[in-house]
Amino acid sequence: MHPQLGASVEAVERALRARRCERPAAALLLRSGRVLARPAFLTVYALAVAGWILLNLGLTAGGAAALDPPPFFWLQGAVALTALAVSILVLVSQEHQRVFDEQRAHLDLEVNLLAEQKIAKLIGLVEELRRDMPNVRDREDPEAVSMARAANPHAVLHEVQQVLGNRPSR
Repeated sequence: MHPQLGASVEAVERALRARRCERPAAALLLRSGRVLARPAFLTVYALAVAGWILLNLGLTAGGAAALDPPPFFWLQGAVALTALAVSILVLVSQEHQRVFDEQRAHLDLEVNLLAEQKIAKLIGLVEELRRDMPNVRDREDPEAVSMARAANPHAVLHEVQQVLGNRPSR
């Protein structure tokens, strides 16, 4: 493995380990988010709301005092609190995913740059082999010469930033 790639892989592995060993509060939030993201949560939640409504309507119909008579103010408060909690969990999960995606994109970029360098080296070697072989006609191939040079990552980054900087905002 190329040393640069090995360092990148190790950095991603450290990030993944750190993600698994986060502060207890953050880990609890992420686990809670995974539970709430399941269809079973929606089913249980809908059944609980329906059960609460039916219980209170049944108590009222039976002549007993309802725990939360219509229009179900306690239920409305519980639903609003649940919506707030779910919103916070979604935001926390999105932030963690964004950080992870950035690390993954950085690793992808390094792998692609390394592959580009290797391909440029191979093109250069093939061109050199073509020039050295006596039974192959020697000719100038400007495209191969251009492709045999590895791209300068800093120049590519600068060009991308200029193109993105000149793009109209949406």
